[in-house]
Amino acid sequence: MLMANFMKTRKSIRDFKDKKIKSGDVKKLNSIISEVNSLAKLCSVDFHLEENGAEVVEVLKGKGGYAGTMILAPAYIAMDIENEVPEAYIYGAYYMEDLITKLQDIGLGSCWISLHNADEESMQKAFPDKTGKIEFALGIGYPYANLNIGEEKYSSRLGLEDFIYDGDFNTPIRIETLESYGLDDLFYYLRYAPSSKNLQPWRFLITDSEVELYIENFDGHENYVDAGIVMYYYTKLAEASGIRAKWNLDEKPDAGNKKYIGTVNF
Repeated sequence: MLMANFMKTRKSIRDFKDKKIKSGDVKKLNSIISEVNSLAKLCSVDFHLEENGAEVVEVLKGKGGYAGTMILAPAYIAMDIENEVPEAYIYGAYYMEDLITKLQDIGLGSCWISLHNADEESMQKAFPDKTGKIEFALGIGYPYANLNIGEEKYSSRLGLEDFIYDGDFNTPIRIETLESYGLDDLFYYLRYAPSSKNLQPWRFLITDSEVELYIENFDGHENYVDAGIVMYYYTKLAEASGIRAKWNLDEKPDAGNKKYIGTVNF
């Protein structure tokens, strides 16, 4: 299962080679971005490439990054939100992860960076093609060999019974129940989905015919990003299992401190 292997080895790269992206790879990269944008723009999201990473860092130093530290990368991909609604942030993150997956295929590593503290003038200078709101971007470049690669220890991830529930939030899932639904492998690997500060805030409620996604202790746009990321990997892992998963961002009540996001089939 290629996606499962990718999930277990997927790492943010925070130390890139000091090397510009080769022209041939830039061409491939632009083609990938164009392909992803054909769907992302339907959700009010536009990705665009800034090749001069040094200029971006100079403008945004001290105003954002990974865990507050600006990542020096040869280039960046901005996630430009045209319409500031939850769906845009959710699907912006969804398609950003699609970019990350495709970047690995051409030998490029990446790292999510948060830009909440950057002022509008700085953002426009760093990303001249900006037309909407940019709160997140992707640092990209060539990783050092084997840097940050490898499976995380099991203890660093929630157990399945810690984030999946059966019928109601008072009933943690049993492995036997997941197996009966054919979802045990899918959720085993879904534990490896990245999240802001590695808090793993997603909670899944399984009913007779669908899976509902909630975010525990919801705290703004970063959690919508967490939702979009885990939705992407659910979809891809389901596809690898022969399931055509389709998310529906409908309206349902929240459940206490858990904010409802959407529903998917299994």
